[in-house]
Amino acid sequence: MHRLPAFVFLLLLFLASCMTPAVPPDPDAQPPADSLAQAPVEDYDPLLLPEDEILLPLRESHAPVGQALPADTLAAMPDSLNQEQPNALPREGFQVQIHSGRKLEAAQEVQAQALLLFPDHPVEMVWDAPNYKIRVGFFAAREAAERLKHRARRLGYGKAWVVLAMREE
Repeated sequence: MHRLPAFVFLLLLFLASCMTPAVPPDPDAQPPADSLAQAPVEDYDPLLLPEDEILLPLRESHAPVGQALPADTLAAMPDSLNQEQPNALPREGFQVQIHSGRKLEAAQEVQAQALLLFPDHPVEMVWDAPNYKIRVGFFAAREAAERLKHRARRLGYGKAWVVLAMREE
């Protein structure tokens, strides 16, 4: 019984508030001071900023592309650069991913454990937004990566899997 008068009162209050004329915004009115701090500056041009003085050291000029280097330059190069490295890692290969997660601390713990469990293989952390991934080894043949994956699963990394990876040179 008491609900009906309350409902009628609220309905009349709502209708009265809907009938009041809306006040158009004043174009000359200044926004509150705190909203000015958040408003983007539209006349900002980064090209008008003063430039920093960047001084690069001068380097010896090398032979133009397509020309051979002089013999004395080749002799001065370290052996690792002067000849092809037979043990160099391939550019494309396979790795075993043992962890993928969003927490850096957890990824660092897994990486530290993997360094101890796989001392004969490289262990790296890869940031692939939004996850940190821990990958072990780098193999040209998928079969070798599969063997390491089975070893990782036996060591407690039950969700280890083989991924195709590119090595930056």
